[in-house]
This record gives sequence, structure tokens and C-alpha cells, in this order.
Amino acid sequence: MNIMKDAAENHFLEIEIRGFKKGFLYDLFIDEVIIKSGQEEIMTLNNINSRINPFKLLIKNLDMSVEADSKKVKIKGFISLSKKNTNGKLEFKDLDLTALSFLGKRKIKGSGNISGSLIFNNSESHIEFISRNLSLEDIEISGIKTPASFFHSMSGAININNNLINIESVSFDG
Repeated sequence: MNIMKDAAENHFLEIEIRGFKKGFLYDLFIDEVIIKSGQEEIMTLNNINSRINPFKLLIKNLDMSVEADSKKVKIKGFISLSKKNTNGKLEFKDLDLTALSFLGKRKIKGSGNISGSLIFNNSESHIEFISRNLSLEDIEISGIKTPASFFHSMSGAININNNLINIESVSFDG
């Protein structure tokens, strides 16, 4: 548990874990993980099943395959945590936009599903996504209204480095 918390704290994330259970040999089960940046909740994962690589544990690395739910959608991938390094890849398909609570706090409101992947290494992350059934309300960015309600499909890629978000590409379809 300390490896997980140390890795998150070193990379601007805070993790709350509820309902931690050890299974047979190297299986772990967690009822709920809340991922936060500062006091802001980014996402909640439920029913997490994980299998630890026992050989990496000997050198204080927590390498694990992960399968979790978020609003009834499966998220699969791997995570590798150590005191100095955090990396992994998570893939999600048809994730309900309401599962991403940080969008609402950025005044991005609407409905639809999003699929894609998140690749992270220490304080750098790369997100690729696509949504084909999008229904957004118009968004105001830096005082400029964007007609997001005109579009029903979106795809793109975003890079995050520490607290800097760089939109690599975003395309909308009407």
C-alpha cells in the first residue's frame, strides 16, 4: 500500500483506497479507488481486480495487471509503481462522460460515451480518445463560446506534463 501512495504523491496525484482485500497468492481486490489531483476528484474506479508480479515486488516495484469498473465500464491495463517511477497504460471503451467528474468542474457538460487509452510515465501522460455519440452543451473557453452542441463525434489526443495540459489534436464531426 505504501508503494502506491508514495508513487502517487510524487506525481501530483492523491489516491484514496477503500475496501482493500488480498486474494489467493498475488491477487488483490479493492472496492473503490478515488484518484484526485489536489482536492479535485478526477475519477473513481470500482471493483478493482489486480494481479501482482511477485518477482518485481522483491525489488520494491509494484507491477500489476489491472481490471476495474467505472460507471459499469471495464478499464483494463497495467500499472508499475515504485518510489521513483510510476508508469502504465489503461484502456477504456464506452466510458460514460459523467464518470469523468473533472469535466463538470471545467464546465464541460453533456452526455455520451468515450473510448481510448491513457499512457503515463511519471508526471507525463498521453491520452487518445474518440466519441461517436456525443451531446455537449456549448462551452466557454477564455471568454469565447464554442458551439460544441453542433457536433456529435469527437476524437483527439492530449499530452499532460505535470499540471500543463497540451491539446495535441482535437477534431469534431457534426
